[in-house]
Amino acid sequence: MRVTLNTLRKNQRYHHLHSPHYKEYYVPPVYLSRKLSIYFTFLFLNIGLSPNIISYVNFFVIGIIPFILISGNLFIGGILIIIVQLLDCCDGEMARVSGSTLYGQFLDSMGADLFYALVPSSMGIYLYKY
Repeated sequence: MRVTLNTLRKNQRYHHLHSPHYKEYYVPPVYLSRKLSIYFTFLFLNIGLSPNIISYVNFFVIGIIPFILISGNLFIGGILIIIVQLLDCCDGEMARVSGSTLYGQFLDSMGADLFYALVPSSMGIYLYKY
C-alpha cells in the first residue's frame, strides 16, 4: 500500500493539540516527536513495516534505557527517551492508516506501562548511586 504524506496528515489526530488548554503539547519532547513522527511514519509504511514491528522495536529501546541511565549516560538515555516517544507516535499513526488491531492496542499499552515502570525507577537508582 502506497501512502502519501497528505494521507498521513489527514489521519493525524493532533489538530486539537494547538488548543491552549492542551498542556502536554508544550512539553518539548512531545512537541518534537509529534512534528517529526509523520515523516518516519511515511518511511516505515512505504518500506512495508507494520505498527507491531515498530512496537517491538520500541520494547527493545525501552529495555535498553534503564541500563544506559543506571550507568550514568544521561544524555544518551535522554535521546533514547525521545526516540521512544517518536516511535510511539509512529506506531499510532501507522495503526490509524493501516488499521488497528486488538493485539496492536495491547502492545501499545504494554509499551507505555513498561516505559513508566522502568525509566523512572532506573532514574531513581541512578540518583541513589550517585
